[in-house]
Amino acid sequence: MDAAGSSGKKVEYQGKEYDYVFDVDIEDGKPPLKLPYNLSENPYERATKFLGDNELPLTYLDSVANFIVENTKGATIGQASEAPGADPFGSESRYRPGDGAAAPAKKKYLPHAEYITLTQAKFEPIQKKILSVNANLIATGNKQHALNPAQESILKNLTTSLASASGTTKVPDISDAAVSLVVKLATDWPYADRLPGLDLLRCIAPSPALPRIHSSIVQTALSAALEPDADIPGARVNENTVMMALRTITNLFASPTGQSVVARGAHDVVSTLERIVGVSEGVPSQANAGEGAIGKNNRNVQIALTSAAFNYTCLAYLQHKKNKDAVGVEEIGVDLLALLCNILGRVIRDQTDSEVLYRALMALGMVLAIGGEVRDTVRALDAEQWIRDAIKKGAEDRVKDVGTECLAYLR
Repeated sequence: MDAAGSSGKKVEYQGKEYDYVFDVDIEDGKPPLKLPYNLSENPYERATKFLGDNELPLTYLDSVANFIVENTKGATIGQASEAPGADPFGSESRYRPGDGAAAPAKKKYLPHAEYITLTQAKFEPIQKKILSVNANLIATGNKQHALNPAQESILKNLTTSLASASGTTKVPDISDAAVSLVVKLATDWPYADRLPGLDLLRCIAPSPALPRIHSSIVQTALSAALEPDADIPGARVNENTVMMALRTITNLFASPTGQSVVARGAHDVVSTLERIVGVSEGVPSQANAGEGAIGKNNRNVQIALTSAAFNYTCLAYLQHKKNKDAVGVEEIGVDLLALLCNILGRVIRDQTDSEVLYRALMALGMVLAIGGEVRDTVRALDAEQWIRDAIKKGAEDRVKDVGTECLAYLR
């Protein structure tokens, strides 16, 4: 890992200024990932966020946090530490290298008003898989769904652009033709072949081009993932396509245009989440009637689900606390939040994985942080018992710490 910035001047990253922006080499031959850091932040919190944003294992946590500490020794927090985006968890979590403290100050997790994205990908394998499926479609006479040479060229240009922007602050230029092509792959191809197209869809979801061109992309992604081909008897929902659809929903929060789209589609998303966790069967097709919960034992599905839920609760928090009159963004109301919390309660009941429990508690905590009528509604749903159950099951301290913060909101 190499420092890309210094404490001598602020470094801009994704529209915010930081004291440092480190380059992190995770894999040989791949562009480095960016790790922004302000001296006012807790290094373990920043390391945790970095690993979560890039879908990296928590086994790297200590080494990343220690790297931050070692490479910021002697630096002091100046007036610039109060720049927008600094210390998102509040003064209680501030850690000052060199102040004689033996360990970072107690972390404060809530509220955390920053959206999650799930964008880490390997684009070459995605492209190869799409081209392989396309060749098979042509060979089997299914040419009405196959890509023509011009579309193959668009695909290659898109994956090259996405790969070159991976791990950087650059927003790739995604053409209307590329967006339409990806939507075609994710929706028009036979259900069994949609996974790579949906994977690519979630990769372009952070770009405002996708929700701008397809204002109903939320419903489109959910249908593509949850409605197998009706002409195949006994066809069941593919858990991995569901995961990719949920990642798409999660990543749409990355742009204001996407936030507007996911806010309008909130009822459809919550209804789908109910179906996935088994709170409600929703309105499944006849082929999937009575299938029950989807991906209950699939960790990736559960992480994608709780990530999407967190982003909705983050949006609701910002609407109530920061930007209640946001133009063009439909409000996430109390009734919808109650349904969302009921889903989170089911997740906590059924899951034991620490990452899943952590994200579920973070989402639940964001709702509780709103306060007032919203908090009273959640309290009436037996949220306290959900939280205590998560604290008992959580193997990591952060689960217990977030749970404790959630309980404090209920007092």
